[in-house]
Amino acid sequence: RKVVRYGMSVDEKRSATRIARWAGRYVAPTLTLFAQSCMPNLAYRLEATQTPGQMPNLTLEALHYIRENTSLTIALEPPGQPFFTRRAALARHAVRCECKRCEVEEGVERGAGSGKNQGKG
Repeated sequence: RKVVRYGMSVDEKRSATRIARWAGRYVAPTLTLFAQSCMPNLAYRLEATQTPGQMPNLTLEALHYIRENTSLTIALEPPGQPFFTRRAALARHAVRCECKRCEVEEGVERGAGSGKNQGKG
C-alpha cells in the first residue's frame, strides 16, 4: 500500500514562546523517529498553528512509492548542498549520515584527496 500523505499534531509540554526563543528553531521530537538520509523517501513540513501556545503541525509526505519494510528517512539538511557542507551541518546536531549517497561521495572525496586519480601519462 502506498503512503501518500500523513499529518499529525505534535504535542509537547513546552510553550510555543519558549520554543521560538530556542535558537529560532523547532525540531519536533517526532522527527527523531526517522533515519537521516541525503536521499530521503519522506519530506516534512512544520506549519504554525493559529492558536497561541500550540505546537506546529507536522506533515510528512512520501516522495515516491515506499516498499513495505523499508526504513522511513528524512533529510535534516538540504540534500542539494555539497557533501562536506552537509556533513558539517549534521555534525552540529550530533548526527552522522551514513546513507548510500554520503558513502559514495565520501569515497570520491577520499580518492580525489589521495592522488589516486591523477593521470599516469
